[in-house]
Amino acid sequence: MRRLVADVDTGIDDMLALIYLAARHRAGEIELAGVTTVAGNTTVENVAVNTRWVLDLCGCPDIPVGVGPAVPVSIPLTTTPETHGDYGLGYARPPREVGERLLVDGGEPTDHKSTASRTLTTTDVWEAALQDGPADLVATGPLTSVAMNPELVSRFDSLTIMGGAVEYRGNTTPTAEWNFWVDPDAVAMTLNEARQRDWDVTLCHLGVTETIMVTPDDIARWDLMGELGTLVKDALRFYFEFHDNEGIGYCAQVHDLLAVMVALDAVSYGIADKALVAVPDDRGAITTVAAADGGREKAATIHVLDSVDPDDVRAETQRVFATLTPSR
Repeated sequence: MRRLVADVDTGIDDMLALIYLAARHRAGEIELAGVTTVAGNTTVENVAVNTRWVLDLCGCPDIPVGVGPAVPVSIPLTTTPETHGDYGLGYARPPREVGERLLVDGGEPTDHKSTASRTLTTTDVWEAALQDGPADLVATGPLTSVAMNPELVSRFDSLTIMGGAVEYRGNTTPTAEWNFWVDPDAVAMTLNEARQRDWDVTLCHLGVTETIMVTPDDIARWDLMGELGTLVKDALRFYFEFHDNEGIGYCAQVHDLLAVMVALDAVSYGIADKALVAVPDDRGAITTVAAADGGREKAATIHVLDSVDPDDVRAETQRVFATLTPSR
């Protein structure tokens, strides 16, 4: 059975990725060994609460949630309420008691003489997952946690990243994708570590992830029930409105859902190995590009996603989400 740890900045498309992973975990198809959080779409506090809420609604209170970095490596945090809402899930907001559960379910205290619970950290969750057996890591938010924990990352069998724009336009600046723009230092550090440590890295970049769309018709087909169904509708309605205002249409690009499917080899896809370097643009944002021949000694060899069938992704989403809907 594949074991996976997800590092997220939940986030509406992270929400769909988590629902997918949790549903497969509950069905016994994979083991979601833990989820860790990083600041990005919203604050790390909001991300952690959002993540706990989504997992609980999917019937997975057993999956630990670790709280990671609250700010990028060296620059101030920029969040995106215009894209994901004030709390990260569009028009939805978790109930207060979910935040309280993060502390209550924080695991055993480090000082065994103490009876106080504590909140788990990224390090706690990653170390515990790795102690229990081989695992893969997928990062769908800024790469802050990855960059700050290279020794732990080296112990995962593979790393799948959603981010960057490889020989493709950006969605935040003319050349930079959002996740990489939020923490450019982490991108440079990650690619450097990948080169030095020979990590097995797959990059799901904007040129392919933008092809994965969700529409209101998809929500109707999923037919998710109860509080989970309400969350999905309220979150995606906000996301649809954002994309519509951007001129894309009343739909949503769901980058992170594709990334977790690629991490699990759940759909057919194509990759091309490229030597990549992180290059700052004239505004200081990171542009990830294929290295020029003269710069290959400083580049990391990365598996870059270059094709996927959106219909396969839609069918796989429908298959897995159906396991969350009781038969009538």
